[in-house]
Amino acid sequence: MAITKMNIAKGLEKARSIIDKASVAVGSAAMGLATVSMNAFAAVEGVENPTIDLSGVNFDGLVTAITNAVPQVLPVVVTVVGIRKAISFIIGTIRGC
Repeated sequence: MAITKMNIAKGLEKARSIIDKASVAVGSAAMGLATVSMNAFAAVEGVENPTIDLSGVNFDGLVTAITNAVPQVLPVVVTVVGIRKAISFIIGTIRGC
């Protein structure tokens, strides 16, 4: 089977699609977990829209966890974006030939 421009372009488009689907799946899972935990926290029997008093809550632990996660997540995000840009560049170059 001869390798042609179209075969390469289709393969790269499939790779980009897989990366996009994986990114959406990870984001959806994270949002799902956040929603479930918030709904479980806010569930009050017999009350439709409970008001939660957060004046005495200390968010230092949450801020620390997010701050500590940024150095681990940032290289992954930059790598994924870079790979997508490279694939787009190669597809554009192949189509432009």
